[in-house]
Amino acid sequence: MFWRCLVCSLFICLSAQGFENQEHSVSELYQRWLVLQVQTHEQLPKLITLSNHAEILTKQYPLCADGWALQGMIKAQQARLVSGLEGLKLAKQAKNMLQKALSIDPSVFYGVAYAELGWLYHRTPGWPFSFGSDKMAKHLLNKAVNINPSSITANFRYAEYWFDQENYAQAEAFFEATLQAIKQHSPSEPYNQSWSLHKKQLTDQMLTKIHNRNSYLNNLDLSN
Repeated sequence: MFWRCLVCSLFICLSAQGFENQEHSVSELYQRWLVLQVQTHEQLPKLITLSNHAEILTKQYPLCADGWALQGMIKAQQARLVSGLEGLKLAKQAKNMLQKALSIDPSVFYGVAYAELGWLYHRTPGWPFSFGSDKMAKHLLNKAVNINPSSITANFRYAEYWFDQENYAQAEAFFEATLQAIKQHSPSEPYNQSWSLHKKQLTDQMLTKIHNRNSYLNNLDLSN
């Protein structure tokens, strides 16, 4: 589903000449973005380079939702690596890019764009410092999993949200859904083996934390 939509959007957004430059194609940049979520060595400069390539794409094809969404997701990852006012500036840029993408095509990246935007709202400070809002984050993350219940990214982001809210039952449910999505690796979401393995490792770690917490609480109840 994803790749069929991607081909259609690329057909509309990109000219035949644009297809020849594989470095700047959406699918190529998306795969590179997935890899950079796993690789930590010189991650920030590589993200900056990738962001510059995505910016070229959005300037050439300003009505291409895929390009705006991808640039927003790259900026969001940059924001997580930069502290202070510069990090907040990058987060705001990422928000604006993702919102622009979704205004062009609400189904862009089949739920992933909504999930990353929701995560931005969740992890960014709220007023008066920035735009962060857990209420908006929940709304966007819920929309992401409704659009694509088998999305690895949407389920993982929603699970992290519930974990941070200390709703461990919900967190466990969405982490389990993440594992199921990884096992199925739905064609509606781009797939990269190293990224998928990384997400599985992170999900297993979070589930272990939840199970250890539950075991500890159960032992406390038994001792009382």
